[in-house]
Amino acid sequence: MGGKFPVFMGFKVPTPDHIIRHLLWLSQQSLVPDSDANSIYNIYHALNDRNGRISDDSVKLLQGSNCVFIDNVGYCRATECFWNNHPFGQYRHQVGEHLKNFYSFLKRIGIDEEPQLDDYVDVLK
Repeated sequence: MGGKFPVFMGFKVPTPDHIIRHLLWLSQQSLVPDSDANSIYNIYHALNDRNGRISDDSVKLLQGSNCVFIDNVGYCRATECFWNNHPFGQYRHQVGEHLKNFYSFLKRIGIDEEPQLDDYVDVLK
């Protein structure tokens, strides 16, 4: 809901920080917004659109939080997710193709294409 129309009508356009706080609250409560107006994908879409305005501190906060929703798993950290296959079984997750629409934002918070050396070390800890 960007642009001048919502402001003209008196609506407040949410800032990236408002959206991030909402996402973190949802994940802490293990809630998945499922209505069309509030779907998790709409939240990711809004953050992807505002990616350039998300502060580095907010990115760090998201990197350390369970904020990526994986079907049949729940919320997990972006650093536990990969775009491609991985050898870690239940200890890491492959994100679905439907999340590619939000690639810029999700990559920025830590989803890698494939595992790096430190991912292997983290799984062994």
